[in-house]
Amino acid sequence: MKVIGKGSVHVYSPEDEYPHTPGEEEFWQESWVVYFFDPVNDVYAFLRMSQEPNRDDGAHTHWVHVWTPGHMYRNVQAVPIEAGDRTDDSIAAHKGLCTYHYDGKFNWTISDPEHGFELKLVLDDFHPGIGPYAEEEVGSLVSQANKHHIEATGHATGTVSAPGERHEISGIYWRDHSWGMRNWDNIRTHRAFYALFGKDFSFFPITFLGADNQKVKAGAVIRNDTVYMTTDFDILAYMGSDGVTNAGGQIKLRLDGETLVMNFVPKTTCSVSFHHNFVLADTMCEVRMGDRVGVGVAETSTNPQGGKMPAGVSAPSQFENGLFPRVQDPWAWGTGR
Repeated sequence: MKVIGKGSVHVYSPEDEYPHTPGEEEFWQESWVVYFFDPVNDVYAFLRMSQEPNRDDGAHTHWVHVWTPGHMYRNVQAVPIEAGDRTDDSIAAHKGLCTYHYDGKFNWTISDPEHGFELKLVLDDFHPGIGPYAEEEVGSLVSQANKHHIEATGHATGTVSAPGERHEISGIYWRDHSWGMRNWDNIRTHRAFYALFGKDFSFFPITFLGADNQKVKAGAVIRNDTVYMTTDFDILAYMGSDGVTNAGGQIKLRLDGETLVMNFVPKTTCSVSFHHNFVLADTMCEVRMGDRVGVGVAETSTNPQGGKMPAGVSAPSQFENGLFPRVQDPWAWGTGR
């Protein structure tokens, strides 16, 4: 891929999409993430699985958040790694509740018979997976959190079913695959607002504050086969009264002498995940940029005490496990509608 701007981009090979041999560090982890958007069918998903084989005798974490027109499904847990949870081309969690399999495409399955819920997704990338963060430029973001970090966008198809509804789904996604050192206690706060409009324009910006007080900003615009590296942007997050949840926000990106404004308007409740007392909040959004309408995620985190003090959640959000009726028009008062 062609690269423009300061920074470096590593293009990963397909072999790197398989599970890796664990390192010896206490905080070594491997994780897979996907954000899926199908605004036509009003279906959204945020899925993450990770394994920390050297911590707590081996732990497997899964974060599952799915919104259908009628329901919101959430299952966030940390469970022991069991035999068969990791193979040469797959990982699984909680006796098959969540599985990932790579065969040249990226296959995700969520199956919860107790709640009558199932999701199947097959992901097909628009472009090779890239690593847009180089340690010499962004320091602790890489050394403490994203040692190896593949990012890509693409198109996914699949099905989702819940009591009383079943949908054939098709939409765009952003995904990542990361392995190596990740010390959650050293992440004080971050903002990651990803905007997807199609093959011709996607933007991945992140701001990060580490325990060493190092402030990091990095961004990558992908236009077809060209990556534009930039730090010339600002992220404004609309935070809830609890200081944890968010109601979308705004990006201002200066690119090619033009200022692009992207407004993130919530389409779902803010879903909260907890890991080692690290608190992550994700809101699936419609993204408006001039005349263009895309999709995106507004992700924020809060960890001012370095994992020593769990944050409380009181603003409109989803932070309990189970299957619930879908809350319509979340945060309407905060979006100007």
